[in-house]
Amino acid sequence: MRLANHSRGRRRAPRLALICLAIATLAGCNEDSFDIKTQIGANPVLPNPQQYLLPPMKIAKTTPWGHETPTVAAGLRVEALATGLGHPRSIHVLPNGDVLVIEANGPRAPVNRPKDLIMGWVQSFAGSKAKVPTRLLS
Repeated sequence: MRLANHSRGRRRAPRLALICLAIATLAGCNEDSFDIKTQIGANPVLPNPQQYLLPPMKIAKTTPWGHETPTVAAGLRVEALATGLGHPRSIHVLPNGDVLVIEANGPRAPVNRPKDLIMGWVQSFAGSKAKVPTRLLS
């Protein structure tokens, strides 16, 4: 008799844990404190700006594709139009089907404030490998 009650309790434990988790999750929801109408329209309420000595930034690392291509939907394909580009910025297709690519690695911005120096250093991690400042390829 005692063994049967114990196994029934074991079966109820996961269900009870799930119910407690759901109640705890819903207890954190408070619809009275948030009015969706304050977030839309001509004058939305914006959060106060936060000042950081070093703002949190996540800079994507640049890596070459090599022989890999992105996965696309059935019936589509990915082909390289050009290789060996250091910093392609814009693509323009001409009426005859030719493609123009603008590769840009503009001149260094002037450093007027310490902030500009730090910004240039951080942006260097995004990695521009182009040796020529700007060029048009066809």
